[in-house]
Amino acid sequence: MENQDQGFNPQNLIPLIDGHIKKGYAFQNNRGITESDPYYRQNSTRNDKINCVVFVVDASTLDVLPYEYTQKIRALQDILVPKGIPQVLILAKCDKLCKLVNKNTADIFRSTLIEACVEYAACRFGIQQSFIHPVVSYENRLDSGVHKNVNIPILLALRQMVHFAGDYLENGEQRERRSQVDEI
Repeated sequence: MENQDQGFNPQNLIPLIDGHIKKGYAFQNNRGITESDPYYRQNSTRNDKINCVVFVVDASTLDVLPYEYTQKIRALQDILVPKGIPQVLILAKCDKLCKLVNKNTADIFRSTLIEACVEYAACRFGIQQSFIHPVVSYENRLDSGVHKNVNIPILLALRQMVHFAGDYLENGEQRERRSQVDEI
């Protein structure tokens, strides 16, 4: 079992989400960044902030993931949701979970086992099923060239991430314009 002190500390990610951490900062679980740290950005811009968060979970080990890990994800979501930051979950290695998908990656969207895994992940992490993307592992597939059945699921997920981030930025611009008008 994972110790509560292992892994990431959701509270330490708040400055990152808000754009206050510069490139090169080394995270430490036992303490967060301070405003006096040279890697702390005092005045962050919209471009410095996180626009979309992607969680990646191994589908083949989802059922044995420690409870503490789920709690940390939920704690991070408690920070993200009020800020309106979109979240996507990638269920990786679905080919290791389902023999049908391992034989033919095109079956990833037809597999009832993968569908059940998506439903379970949605319940466990509180993310809508339409924001969860099952993908297969690229292990042992790189030598055989490009396969559209392997690439399509991850490209669909990437497209959704880009749309979410764009929508978030656009909504932020609209909020800023409204607040500027309100100030006048």
